[in-house]
Amino acid sequence: MNRTKTLFILIIFLGTALSCCKDDDDERIEPKKFPHFSCIINGNQFFHANGNWLCPSQTFYYYPNGYLDAPPGLVSIDGGDCSNFDQIGIGLYNFQVTLDTIRMNSPANVDSCIAFFIGTTTDGNPIRFDEIMTGILKFDQFSDKNGDINGIVSGTFEFTVHNSEIDSTIEITDGKFQYIIDYEWY
Repeated sequence: MNRTKTLFILIIFLGTALSCCKDDDDERIEPKKFPHFSCIINGNQFFHANGNWLCPSQTFYYYPNGYLDAPPGLVSIDGGDCSNFDQIGIGLYNFQVTLDTIRMNSPANVDSCIAFFIGTTTDGNPIRFDEIMTGILKFDQFSDKNGDINGIVSGTFEFTVHNSEIDSTIEITDGKFQYIIDYEWY
């Protein structure tokens, strides 16, 4: 009887443990994980570190009609690691909303595109990589709040940027972002 009881508990435990496993190949971001910004920088995982009001770790802005000094159609997507102040950003100017792939070197549906990585040197000084060599950005969803229903902006990106002063290149791959939009764009 003791063996049966032990075997039953073992089967329950293994069944529970195995049913909880997450498929590592699942590329989707969990729907309740807002905001999200991650990528791989030169082969190293980058995930926004905890931020606070002094250092926001991820931001998204879109101004379809401009705002203050921001021109119409400005899109800004940023992620930062507040522990070391590394930052990754993408900016689109005069963006015409599309879910098509945007090629950063010859963008369609935008007037221009910027992409950058800001890291720190060994002596703690910031260093900027912003000369785009290649890059793509793809929005999967792009909507603002509609009545009581929040909007979502999500997508993927990758790009390679260069710094001519030090003749060095940074490769950003497997980029993913997702933001909940709880306001209407103006």
